[in-house]
Amino acid sequence: MEEHLNKTSRRDILPVIYEYLLIILPVSIYISLEAMHKHDWTYFFKSPEWGIAIIFLSFQGVALYLKSLSSTNKKINHNFIGLLFLIVVVVTIAAILNSFISLDYKENNFMKISIRITLLFISSASFFILVLSGKKNELNKKNE
Repeated sequence: MEEHLNKTSRRDILPVIYEYLLIILPVSIYISLEAMHKHDWTYFFKSPEWGIAIIFLSFQGVALYLKSLSSTNKKINHNFIGLLFLIVVVVTIAAILNSFISLDYKENNFMKISIRITLLFISSASFFILVLSGKKNELNKKNE
């Protein structure tokens, strides 16, 4: 039984990683091209374009979670969904503000970059948690 669960878990995590890379790779490739063009690899870390990835990860994580929940026909806790969307709005506003104040990348300081990295970590972690828990709900529905 545990071996079956491990195989299923590995099989279910690959689409989640694919979705994550589908969001992160285009942004990171664009930022890399900009850094090469500017001949300044510090731009990769200072770029305000990371805010785009943060926003996409936040919205896509919740969207994929809701899609998984709707396919299981489970009762949806609207208070929890409302809380998720509130968190997404807060993260989105924080990412937009951080990107706006970081538009002059030469004036980026440690604090602005740290906030951006923290927001990227939060949105990445929540993306994986939400999407994997949605996959787990789908798996439990199939096993019933």
